[in-house]
Amino acid sequence: VVEFCNASTHNQEAPNLQNQMCSLRSAWDVIINSTDFHHSFPMNGTELPPPPTFSLVQAGVKVVCLVLDVSSKMAE
Repeated sequence: VVEFCNASTHNQEAPNLQNQMCSLRSAWDVIINSTDFHHSFPMNGTELPPPPTFSLVQAGVKVVCLVLDVSSKMAE
Protein backbone atom coordinates (compact mmCIF):
# COMPACT_ATOMS: atom_id res chain seq x y z
CA VAL A 1 0.00 0.00 0.00
CA VAL A 2 1.43 3.36 -0.98
CA GLU A 3 -1.51 5.52 0.06
CA PHE A 4 -4.93 5.19 1.68
CA CYS A 5 -8.13 6.58 0.27
CA ASN A 6 -9.37 9.75 1.94
CA ALA A 7 -12.66 11.63 1.92
CA SER A 8 -12.05 12.99 -1.58
CA THR A 9 -10.85 9.72 -3.16
CA HIS A 10 -13.01 7.14 -1.37
CA ASN A 11 -15.79 5.46 -3.36
CA GLN A 12 -18.72 5.02 -0.98
CA GLU A 13 -20.68 3.12 -3.62
CA ALA A 14 -18.13 0.32 -3.99
CA PRO A 15 -19.44 -3.05 -2.73
CA ASN A 16 -16.37 -3.82 -0.61
CA LEU A 17 -15.52 -4.74 2.98
CA GLN A 18 -14.17 -1.26 3.72
CA ASN A 19 -17.61 0.24 3.14
CA GLN A 20 -19.46 -2.62 4.85
CA MET A 21 -17.36 -2.70 8.00
CA CYS A 22 -16.47 0.99 8.35
CA SER A 23 -19.83 2.66 7.71
CA LEU A 24 -18.79 3.97 4.28
CA ARG A 25 -15.82 5.88 5.75
CA SER A 26 -12.49 6.16 3.94
CA ALA A 27 -9.50 4.17 5.16
CA TRP A 28 -7.67 7.34 6.17
CA ASP A 29 -10.68 8.58 8.15
CA VAL A 30 -10.79 5.28 10.06
CA ILE A 31 -7.04 5.44 10.74
CA ILE A 32 -6.84 9.04 11.96
CA ASN A 33 -9.81 8.57 14.28
CA SER A 34 -8.45 5.41 15.91
CA THR A 35 -7.10 5.38 19.46
CA ASP A 36 -3.94 3.68 18.19
CA PHE A 37 -3.23 6.68 15.97
CA HIS A 38 -3.86 9.18 18.76
CA HIS A 39 -1.79 7.33 21.39
CA SER A 40 1.35 6.54 19.41
CA PHE A 41 4.38 8.63 18.58
CA PRO A 42 5.61 9.09 15.01
CA MET A 43 8.77 7.22 14.09
CA ASN A 44 11.93 9.26 13.98
CA GLY A 45 12.94 9.61 10.33
CA THR A 46 16.41 8.20 11.02
CA GLU A 47 15.35 5.09 12.93
CA LEU A 48 14.18 2.06 11.01
CA PRO A 49 11.85 -0.47 12.63
CA PRO A 50 13.54 -3.70 13.68
CA PRO A 51 13.64 -6.38 11.00
CA PRO A 52 10.91 -9.03 11.20
CA THR A 53 11.68 -12.56 12.28
CA PHE A 54 10.08 -15.60 10.71
CA SER A 55 9.50 -19.02 12.24
CA LEU A 56 8.53 -22.14 10.34
CA VAL A 57 6.36 -24.04 12.82
CA GLN A 58 5.27 -26.95 10.69
CA ALA A 59 5.92 -27.84 7.05
CA GLY A 60 3.11 -29.35 5.03
CA VAL A 61 1.07 -29.21 1.84
CA LYS A 62 -1.43 -26.62 3.09
CA VAL A 63 0.04 -23.18 3.76
CA VAL A 64 -1.30 -21.03 6.59
CA CYS A 65 0.47 -17.83 7.52
CA LEU A 66 -0.10 -16.02 10.81
CA VAL A 67 1.34 -12.57 11.38
CA LEU A 68 1.76 -11.71 15.04
CA ASP A 69 2.96 -8.45 16.55
CA VAL A 70 4.89 -9.35 19.69
CA SER A 71 6.36 -5.91 20.30
CA SER A 72 6.32 -4.30 23.72
CA LYS A 73 3.69 -1.83 22.49
CA MET A 74 1.25 -4.68 21.94
CA ALA A 75 1.76 -5.80 25.55
CA GLU A 76 0.09 -2.60 26.70
